[in-house]
Amino acid sequence: MSRLLAPQSSLLNLALLFALAAAGLFVWQSWLLAQLFSGWLVAWQQGGLGDAQAQLLTALLPWLALCLIGRPLLQYGREQASQLASLRARSDLRRMLLQRLAALGPARAQLGADAELGSRLLEQVEALDGYISRYRVQRQLVLLVPVLLVICTALFSPLAAVLLLLTAPLVPVFMILLGKAAASASQRQFIALARMSGRFSDLLRGSWTLRHLGALPAAEAEVETAAEHYRAGTMRVLRMAFLSGAVLELFASLAIALVALYLGLGLLGILPWAKGEIPVPYLGALFILLLAPEFYAPLRQLGTDYH
Repeated sequence: MSRLLAPQSSLLNLALLFALAAAGLFVWQSWLLAQLFSGWLVAWQQGGLGDAQAQLLTALLPWLALCLIGRPLLQYGREQASQLASLRARSDLRRMLLQRLAALGPARAQLGADAELGSRLLEQVEALDGYISRYRVQRQLVLLVPVLLVICTALFSPLAAVLLLLTAPLVPVFMILLGKAAASASQRQFIALARMSGRFSDLLRGSWTLRHLGALPAAEAEVETAAEHYRAGTMRVLRMAFLSGAVLELFASLAIALVALYLGLGLLGILPWAKGEIPVPYLGALFILLLAPEFYAPLRQLGTDYH
């Protein structure tokens, strides 16, 4: 896989750069929004909300518009670069496999029936698209983006940053436990598909004989039964994948709620260890709350891309 993707490293690195730039714009956008609402709150308390609204909007709206427009454009650039790298890598792999099979000649029968080999060339090479175009880059983002957000959070509240770091491992741990079960079930489906393809090819080759013997209805029933078993197995894999995704969402939501509870109690001044004190002012608290969902987003996306 490393040799296959080596020629596409520049495209994959470009996709990673686009994704990191989008994460940087998100941090800036969150800071601008926190400034906007914090300024409106202060102005409301001082009785001058109308003037403050106009001034803040005039000062911050152009930069907010830049963030809101820039992030989708960077995301689009990432997808285009990743998909191009995936297309080129899959084309190279398919060409290499066809050349190797052609060089083997009749000896390729040792690797399996022609229908099974054809299924692998078509289905399993295409299945690499998700790994190359999404998972490969996301695997690096899952480390880089949370580190960036933790650093930004620690500037306003070291305790909130610690909470994020302590709850972050829960998501990948459950992703690994549930993901391995889904991966094993998915692998069994690949094997079942290869066997079904080989059996179907054999039936097609012997269709004249089957028709002569009057056994076509039995062969059709056999194909229908195999297809139904494959459909049921595929639905089991999908149910397992969706269940693991729901578990990841649950733990990420609980972790965000824990950070929000700490910041909210702090703003009310009723933290058990800081009675009557506000450890994180409204500007910093809102900034952290806007960042918290994005902290877990790369982990959740990695779980989706893994499946």
